[in-house]
Amino acid sequence: MDISSLCLTFGDVLTYAFYIIIALVVLLIMITIHEFGHFIAGRKLGFKINEFAVGFGKILLKHTTKDGILVTLRLIPLGGYCAFEGEDEDSLNPNAFNNQPPWKRLIVLFNGAFFNFLSAVLISFVLLMTFGYGDLVQVKSVEPYATNVSELQVDDVIYEVNGVETNFLYDNYFSTLLQKVDVGEEFIVKVKRDGEFKELTLQNGMQFFKYQYESKNAYELIDGNVVVEKVDNNYIVTDIADNSEVANIESKDDDELFTFIYKDHKYVFDIQSGEVYSAYLGITIGNYVYSFGEAFVKAVPFTCEWAWKILELLWQLITGQMGLEGVGGPITTIGAMATYTQSSWINLLILFPLISVNLAVFNLLPFPALDGARMVFVAIEWIRGKPINRNIEGYIHTVGLIILFGFVILVDALNLLF
Repeated sequence: MDISSLCLTFGDVLTYAFYIIIALVVLLIMITIHEFGHFIAGRKLGFKINEFAVGFGKILLKHTTKDGILVTLRLIPLGGYCAFEGEDEDSLNPNAFNNQPPWKRLIVLFNGAFFNFLSAVLISFVLLMTFGYGDLVQVKSVEPYATNVSELQVDDVIYEVNGVETNFLYDNYFSTLLQKVDVGEEFIVKVKRDGEFKELTLQNGMQFFKYQYESKNAYELIDGNVVVEKVDNNYIVTDIADNSEVANIESKDDDELFTFIYKDHKYVFDIQSGEVYSAYLGITIGNYVYSFGEAFVKAVPFTCEWAWKILELLWQLITGQMGLEGVGGPITTIGAMATYTQSSWINLLILFPLISVNLAVFNLLPFPALDGARMVFVAIEWIRGKPINRNIEGYIHTVGLIILFGFVILVDALNLLF
């Protein structure tokens, strides 16, 4: 191995390490937002707060506020907490967590997830208004040979394919809906043009078949037939009708395929298989970028759809429809964030709301040690008029925490090993 390749490898490691740090910072911001939700609600409702911590482990920086709250930055950037007086044990302080009315405690417990959801909505608003998202696409160009989609115009926004709305919640992207339409088959799209909805009938490419012509590679195309021959290491396309050469070879790619235009239609010749085909719509599309008002209206349902999708995946995990390989702990999450961010900074705008909603949904689950379970205990206390034994509740949360730590370690180990 030469020095240049070693330098390249070392440079790649440094680059990836940089994106790992970015991912850590983003994850820490999202966790801090969650804990700040607890903090701000607790402070407004008069709870006694002992510490607000960013990270775990050894204290790196600390500050005590005028009302006696210790604010710390700690060594391990994989979490944080808002420590309320009397949260896990009884306290004589009237402002202790467990001495507050149940409705106040429910608000404080819920507010962490709410702040995650709120931050996801804000970032989704920015995403939709700047780059859009792939479930709603806009026509950027229509090529002149594409008579099968000639009804489309530049700037048309595609909302439906054969009556099915484009929506990422069910993986109904334009491209995936189009895959359900056979080549050569007609389909209907609903588009928005100049503020009005229109239904257009298009055709998904064209269908051709190969046949023999004087022992040569001959193909039946639109309004005619051609022969593809290799002459002096070059591929020649000839019109059978008048033996004229189809000169407009458009491109060639690594000796595997080349494209040519015949009768204003684009075709692809696969050199390996010897087949001619076309699945081209003849259009280019891009994400639809929402206006300020549209993004404002769409941001909340867009975030709710992410939440529903996460619940759907969780149900698949519980019912065994999805294996543990589809789940990741903090290490897997950070690695995935670093990889996606490295490919494009725009992905941060997608990952931020996704992971924020994930944190919100996960923390509201009624599993011991999570906010959702604590809310269940508070609700039971409210209904009964007295709490469940604090020691029993503490043991339940401790066991739940151990199980959670074990689970995330397991799924991270599986992702690293396999």
